[in-house]
Amino acid sequence: MRETLFKVSAFMTVIALMFTLTAYSQPPAQAASKKEGIINANDVNLRKKPSLDAEILAKIKEDEIVTVVSEKSGWYKLKYEKLTGYVKTQFVTVHETGLNIHATVIKDNVNMRKEPNTNSKSVQKIKRYTDVTIIGTFGDWYEVKSGSKKGYIRNDLINKVEEISVSAEGTITAGDVNMRKLPIPTGKIITQLKKGASVTVIKLRDDWVYLSYGKKKGYVFKNYVKFESATGSPYSTLKTGMKGKSVVELQEKLKQEGYFKGKVTGNYGALTKSAVIKFQEVMRMDTDGVAGPLTLVLLYGNKPAPAKSNDKDFIPPAQPPQINGKVELRDWFNDMESVIKKYVPFEVIDVRTGISFTMRRFGGRWHADVEPLTMEDTEKMTEAWGGQLNWTRRPVWVHFEDKYYAASLMGYVHGSDIILDNGMNGQVCLHFRGSKIHASGHVDPRHQACIMEAFDAAQKLEQYQGESVTE
Repeated sequence: MRETLFKVSAFMTVIALMFTLTAYSQPPAQAASKKEGIINANDVNLRKKPSLDAEILAKIKEDEIVTVVSEKSGWYKLKYEKLTGYVKTQFVTVHETGLNIHATVIKDNVNMRKEPNTNSKSVQKIKRYTDVTIIGTFGDWYEVKSGSKKGYIRNDLINKVEEISVSAEGTITAGDVNMRKLPIPTGKIITQLKKGASVTVIKLRDDWVYLSYGKKKGYVFKNYVKFESATGSPYSTLKTGMKGKSVVELQEKLKQEGYFKGKVTGNYGALTKSAVIKFQEVMRMDTDGVAGPLTLVLLYGNKPAPAKSNDKDFIPPAQPPQINGKVELRDWFNDMESVIKKYVPFEVIDVRTGISFTMRRFGGRWHADVEPLTMEDTEKMTEAWGGQLNWTRRPVWVHFEDKYYAASLMGYVHGSDIILDNGMNGQVCLHFRGSKIHASGHVDPRHQACIMEAFDAAQKLEQYQGESVTE
């Protein structure tokens, strides 16, 4: 163990000497990052192509340092000495440097350690909801900066923050809306805003809006803000089937920013909807293809993001839906992410016990961030986990609108929540086929195994429901 820790430490020292990190404000224009890797097994094959049948170019010894060029379908493209080839991802521990990503610690008293392992000395303990900067990655760890100190935190203890600067006016849509000091449900209340109050929107942060009201500034949950133009006139909502000058302006703007490739006609058809969806994907919004107030504010009121998305490059290839009895197996991306809508309750049935409870999605881009609807639902979920919620993934069926979907639910409670009286201080993760972990962007094989267990156990669903099963 001591020898292994020394090797990791030496590797980190080499990396530290190779790169200099530059800090800048949020949202950052991300600097080019660099990925280095260390081979974690002996005599690992470097192949000419990403295939187990491909020619072996060299055998790489354990602890050798390589340069990671790209990743695809379980293979890393590497540069090793004067060779370029492919190695299976499980044989390389990747360290990416040159990052500058805003993030928040989601558990209390988290250890920031000197090296990326649990045996390393703790540099400091960080409180829940503390903002940190991710400056690199090393396997399942983030290299972070907190104030003047640097260290490592496990990636499951941190949530990346999505921030978008906005220049727009807004109106509060409900009465006695809390403006908070921090974008969390328990953040200190600065003041309460009356329905119809005029505010200035400064930026969006996940599901929160940072705004100013008079001389005060703070965060309001985004569902309580209606966005308006600088003149005070509300943006209209544009959608499929509409025609006119507003659609012409939308198409021209989307074309200018690189999203719309068709001819400007003034007709909101399939090409326009597709361009709006591409823009929404880049801005990490709900992808409904409708140019509503928030979409239009981000498109016109702020410099739009370039027409590309690193996230999209790593979306698993689409697979056709499958049906086994009553249970459907469907992809998360471009399918279940739009079926399981935010704030709409659905039933979850634990495959192994038959215990059912109601949940609701309130966030999540690469998978669904969900929470039980009531205290009783939390108690039932806890019962399914054997009396204590934990990291275990369990196969479940999601019952929504008379359909049953194969899924996997993890019992680890983390992050923020919206329902404050359900007995769960945080959220849990619900995965479908092809969904990914937010921290790493990787498809989790344990979740996928549970999803397949749920799909294969369709007959058990019928037994739970007391229906006859024919051979």
